[in-house]
Amino acid sequence: MLARYALLICALMMLPSCLPEIVDDDTVPNFNAENTVMGVIQDEGVLRIAVEDDRAPWSDFTDDGEPAGFNVDLGRLIARSLGVEAEFVPGTPDEMDRLLNGEDIDVAFPLTPITEERVSVHAYADPYWTGHQRLLVPEDSEIEQMTDLAGATVCSVVDAGTGAPALDLNPDIGDLIDSSEPLGCVEPMRSGAADAIIGPDVLLIAHMEALGEGYRIAGDQLTTEGYGPAVGGGLGGFTAFIDGVFSEADREGVWREYYDQWIAPLTGVEMEFPRMTTEDAAALYPVG
Repeated sequence: MLARYALLICALMMLPSCLPEIVDDDTVPNFNAENTVMGVIQDEGVLRIAVEDDRAPWSDFTDDGEPAGFNVDLGRLIARSLGVEAEFVPGTPDEMDRLLNGEDIDVAFPLTPITEERVSVHAYADPYWTGHQRLLVPEDSEIEQMTDLAGATVCSVVDAGTGAPALDLNPDIGDLIDSSEPLGCVEPMRSGAADAIIGPDVLLIAHMEALGEGYRIAGDQLTTEGYGPAVGGGLGGFTAFIDGVFSEADREGVWREYYDQWIAPLTGVEMEFPRMTTEDAAALYPVG
């Protein structure tokens, strides 16, 4: 699976010691622990991955501690591509920052968009998801666009750094419930206290999972964000390796299998693998 781009990575990094013996397309390349983080991970035999808890279908931990979800499968894919075990730990995006800084994990999947500020703190692989700020409404709602929210009660989980504030988009909104919690609009929507939720679709999809059937994503794509895995410091090459893993997953249809299993049943929408680089995503939200 990785043989084709393993050679390219090694050549670009001028690391002849990491060149694998090619047998077939499923060969796992052997990396040198002295000059690649991939080699260090292979020596340890485990890839330590942080994902958010209670964010199904992206990532969730069952009562017995077993992780599951779209991002969990992507993490396992990276581990398999290195020939190591995957070890998952739960964490918020802030906790993931601390874990990466302390070298307690190797890769993290925060459900926060890539920005110039964030890539100045941690390296990111290219996005596995291109997201947009939109609306979540009941299936039988007449709300289709922001203009339909005049007089409505709207619950907001808009990202403060990348999102467009609801009242800036429609100052005629009747009442705004501003949640500081990623899934803080579940109860207002379930109880009928909110007519719509506004926020990034990664969180709207998580709301759909929590709420159950009877809801749909509506409205224009109000913003665009890229979501990718962050990696820790140390020896280079890991983001390029992950980029290659995800690109191969796209070509082989693996990314689509994960999407069809976890996301499509909720949204009912076909999606393509993102055609966005880390640099593209960060440039959408420059510092200052």
